[in-house]
Amino acid sequence: MNQDMVSEIKNIVEKWTENNIPRICKDAEIQNGMDLYKLELRIISLLATLGTMIIGHILKSLIQDRKFQKESNKLAKQHLGEAFKNEKPNQRVTIRLLTGGEVKVKTTYCRRIMERDTRGRKRTKRGKEGNGLYPALTRLGIHHRATPALISEICQEVAEGPSLELAQQRLKRHNIDFNVKSIRTLTNHFGHHGLEWRTVWQQIAWVTKAPKDKSLKDKVVVVGVDGGRLRERHDLMGRLRKGKDHHRFKGDWKEPKQLVIAVLDEKGRKSRKEQPIYNGTLENADALFEFLGAYLHYYSIEEAEKIIFVGDGAPWIWSRVEELVIRLGLDPSRVHKALDYYHAVQHLHDVAALVSYWTDRQRKVWLTKMKRALREGNVEVVLEGIKALCIGRNAKAIRKELTYFEERRHLMMYKRLRAENLPIGSGIIESTIRRVINLRLKGNGIFWRFENAEGMIQMRSYYLAGRWEELLENVLDWLSIDGRMNWLRWVC
Repeated sequence: MNQDMVSEIKNIVEKWTENNIPRICKDAEIQNGMDLYKLELRIISLLATLGTMIIGHILKSLIQDRKFQKESNKLAKQHLGEAFKNEKPNQRVTIRLLTGGEVKVKTTYCRRIMERDTRGRKRTKRGKEGNGLYPALTRLGIHHRATPALISEICQEVAEGPSLELAQQRLKRHNIDFNVKSIRTLTNHFGHHGLEWRTVWQQIAWVTKAPKDKSLKDKVVVVGVDGGRLRERHDLMGRLRKGKDHHRFKGDWKEPKQLVIAVLDEKGRKSRKEQPIYNGTLENADALFEFLGAYLHYYSIEEAEKIIFVGDGAPWIWSRVEELVIRLGLDPSRVHKALDYYHAVQHLHDVAALVSYWTDRQRKVWLTKMKRALREGNVEVVLEGIKALCIGRNAKAIRKELTYFEERRHLMMYKRLRAENLPIGSGIIESTIRRVINLRLKGNGIFWRFENAEGMIQMRSYYLAGRWEELLENVLDWLSIDGRMNWLRWVC
């Protein structure tokens, strides 16, 4: 920052101080709690005004600098092609700031030249995000006329939930006044761009590695996979009904699939020093495991001290875990698998409920014996105990439960897991499903379009894992003028 800029900012602060300090001192006669409350809000509001003035001055000086604009225009043409050469200089743009204020700047707008056929009709169509860009703004991460900090704040409020309306109310407390439609548009755009980046990153992750300080080398890692529930919206064909503002639609139940990768401490609990990795998708199980494999490869899972996969008894999980272990070249002696103990216990309760001639005491005694045997890893005792009950009119249903235990006996080595301080339950993924999906995307009257739900799952995953800055940095890099070209070079 040059000396001229420093002196200008000092002048802004001095002018603000001269105009506002007397008013602050006048209002500083505090008699009760309400007076203090009003004074704090007043000071915070005035400081936001000062922040707007400083940031506005810096942005104007930078964006309207001819050298900066020429460099930005050159970058745009270099990376986006000669089609972006129809320039409109000195276009007025209003930029919204995190402080709640606005700044008006003049900058160059580059518009894509539309190809036309011999009859003068346009061959190329306008893209989803318009037909041009402001190179200087794009270079600074300003999209949809909002600064990166403002976009981040809005998206975090929406990801935190539980609705757009409540996000709007919380933003108003910080002097950020947006209508619900604008909040939805900004959030959806950020989510879609995040998914674009994720698609490219997933391909890169299979051929590169994370820095050594971020790898899973010599760590005990738990990997959990499970599915949740939400309702996906499908619009029906036909005219808009009279007096209605939306088309009819149907909302089918959809199973979003979630993953979690976390480091365990010496007691077998999730480490508080290491941030977990959450993410998910609305696509099928193969897509989730392809994504999971990319994460594990990127963070060098093959160098981990121990790896334990946890989940419920869903067949789609364990058949793919076996394939993933082989694909990643993991040492079988370091890999452990655990069917959630409490899911197995629930199936024991189902068996006991099918024995109609037992008294409550007999049922309780049998369950206590079976749970103790299961916890000690004596699966054969459990199998024999269930086989002995395969008589009478409910024999077919009991045999079905017996098959459940027979097919998953290798996932019930709970005694060995406890001896090595490894978890025997899948609470880590169950809680992730609840926090990421159920508390935000599932609810009465909530319906999601596929791409919006996919983007929200990713945003909320990063937010709850404490990795929001990581997502923001990557999306802003992807949206920069040369960002996509740099990322795509890896793929090519």
